[in-house]
Amino acid sequence: MKTILDNGAALELSVEQRRTDFGIAYWQARYSFATGAGSARFHGITVGFHPSEDAAEHAALREARTQRWGRMP
Repeated sequence: MKTILDNGAALELSVEQRRTDFGIAYWQARYSFATGAGSARFHGITVGFHPSEDAAEHAALREARTQRWGRMP
């Protein structure tokens, strides 16, 4: 797990390799960050079959930004 900061907002991110029932490997990322005044947390999981650890991490960053992580209120 690693933590990425943007505008003082922390994003906790972990990436792991998984396998389909057919043995095909892919990467998936899980992420979470505090929302609003920090009273709640947003949790997300990338849903694509990412070909690399880096691709899964970038997808998680895109998704988190879509959910307003790192943006000032």
